[in-house]
Amino acid sequence: MDRLLSMKRKEAFGKAVEQLIGDDTQAAIAKRAGITETEVSLYKTAQRYPQDKNREKLAKGLGCTLGQLDGLEWQYRTGAVDPGEVQFKGKYVILADGEKIHDPELRRILEEASMASRHAAALTDSINNVTRQLVAYLNRQVAAEKEAAEQEAAAEEAAAEEAAEGDPPQKTSRRRK
Repeated sequence: MDRLLSMKRKEAFGKAVEQLIGDDTQAAIAKRAGITETEVSLYKTAQRYPQDKNREKLAKGLGCTLGQLDGLEWQYRTGAVDPGEVQFKGKYVILADGEKIHDPELRRILEEASMASRHAAALTDSINNVTRQLVAYLNRQVAAEKEAAEQEAAAEEAAAEEAAEGDPPQKTSRRRK
């Protein structure tokens, strides 16, 4: 990996770590992650890029998933907000600003992010569809209950009017044998 790309990656990762730390302390993050406070500082200040095992530990310490950490790093690294802003041409990744990068790991991460983005959009559409169906069903149920209550009220009103007119309902009696 060339030096420029390596520096970009460190800087992007540092910004992501800094954002995720928020108001927390580096000491607290390090303790939860099971790494040293110095390591957290080196990552945050873009002096070092962690190996996979430490990225996973750091994500845990930051209270996020590795995918979320990678996604935030990707956003800072590419300047893109959405994986759809990135194109794949042969062995290159073309960033939103037109920059070409040849990095198989970055390509893998971006392809996964792009796929996840499409799946998330499809899932959102599916959830919205189910929600619309549920609302329609509940509206039909409420309307049916309202209609039944109105019919019952009308029947009671008719019975009350009939009783008020002096025509009491006929009583039937049974004879005992």
